[in-house]
Amino acid sequence: IYTLDIPEKDVMLDWDKPVSETLAPEVVSKIEALDIPIKQENLFIVKQDPLIPGTWGVYHKTAGNFGSGFKTKEEAQALIPEIMKRVEPTGRKIYAALTAKLGSAEKASEYLNSLGIKGINYPAGTISGAKTSARNYVIFEPEDIKITAEEFLDK
Repeated sequence: IYTLDIPEKDVMLDWDKPVSETLAPEVVSKIEALDIPIKQENLFIVKQDPLIPGTWGVYHKTAGNFGSGFKTKEEAQALIPEIMKRVEPTGRKIYAALTAKLGSAEKASEYLNSLGIKGINYPAGTISGAKTSARNYVIFEPEDIKITAEEFLDK
């Protein structure tokens, strides 16, 4: 049995949390430089509604219309923070987008590691369905894991 020292939470991609809550702003900016939007100003656009003249709509850059028929641009913009609570990209979505953009999970992991993200953490029991508060960790580089203790069990 090994006891390990793994990288701190602030350098891990949290699978289930919005990345704007867990990643440093400079990391978010570098991911967005690959045309993977994360921040609300890069995810949404407010523009004249083409179907209802004289009104405004809120459009997600990849998912389409999220609301239309607003009388003013400001009224439409006020909807965006509420929408963000439902659609903000999580670590899982960003990793999937990086994998698609870069061509493989290995390249996505290498890119994140180059930005200072040392791995991914996700809830234990995700595959088995077990209810637990424990977390699992995937560390991109073995050198980032330190063995702090070893215990051998006799049979």
